[in-house]
Amino acid sequence: SQANSSVGARLQIWKQAIRLYREKPLLGWQHHGYLEQQRAGIRENVLSPRLAEYDHPHNEVLNAAAKQGTVGVLALLLAYGGPLLLFAHWFRSADPAHNRALRAVCAAGMLVVIAHAGFGLTETYLPHNSPLTIYFYLLVLLWGTAWGLQQSRPDQSASHPQH
Repeated sequence: SQANSSVGARLQIWKQAIRLYREKPLLGWQHHGYLEQQRAGIRENVLSPRLAEYDHPHNEVLNAAAKQGTVGVLALLLAYGGPLLLFAHWFRSADPAHNRALRAVCAAGMLVVIAHAGFGLTETYLPHNSPLTIYFYLLVLLWGTAWGLQQSRPDQSASHPQH
């Protein structure tokens, strides 16, 4: 089938990535193997020639699955799930009445993760240097801020007399 629209092209390249993952589920094809399989699919008229301009399947999970296999998918889930769970834990454990700043920072941390994971639904985002750098620097900045706020909890105010 021909990929005459951006949606058609995306669906075709997603199907290709799923097929490649099924063929090498543990470690995937790596980047060069992925590209060679894509070129072979174009030569054999299985894939539209339009797809030659892409070096990824425009989906973060499918990209990891096709290129790094289950190991890559697990690493991607860790990169998203770890920070999300950490911020969610701190958010839930912070007293809403007395530690609004910590809850706000944790909410921002969760939103960073959710936004980047959302970007990855239709774009291969984290393999690029700039988005990867922004993602992890934002997480480190927010984690450090949340950690600092957690260490200086308002419940320690007993040593600071109120006037």
